Amino acid sequence: KIFALAKQFHRSHSVLTRAVAAGDPQLIIPSVAAAAFTMELYFKCLIFIDQGKEAGWDHDYVKLFAQLTPETQARVKEHFQTQVFPPFTESLFDKILSESKDAFRNLRYIYQGYTANWTASEIANAVLMTILEKRPKWPPPQKLSKDSPPTSPPR
Repeated sequence: KIFALAKQFHRSHSVLTRAVAAGDPQLIIPSVAAAAFTMELYFKCLIFIDQGKEAGWDHDYVKLFAQLTPETQARVKEHFQTQVFPPFTESLFDKILSESKDAFRNLRYIYQGYTANWTASEIANAVLMTILEKRPKWPPPQKLSKDSPPTSPPR
């Protein structure tokens, strides 16, 4: 169920990103919110695969990542490494995860002046790749776009 819902938000992000690229800037925030929620659901799916239990109510990506087994964490980082330039470093992964950790929560309250950093598309793709490795019969969605729109619009 978690993976199916994540794929729906993933598809929503892809559709919205194409609309933004076609000239509709009003869909920037919804597109990024869909990407951020997709990543949260992918983490929660992977936690369920690893532990056989739900991850709970947390939205913080750093805390969700910490719930994964050390082996799964290493695999996510290996997949991440294949997608980034310059060469992968632990600190780059940690920095991106930390900068984006509250994106979904902050996007929900952007009307109150919150800003959201979203630089984690490659991490979301790495989590997805790890899920599909563990569940190879599950049909994959499209990758999250690296060209996600910016996330700090003027207030």
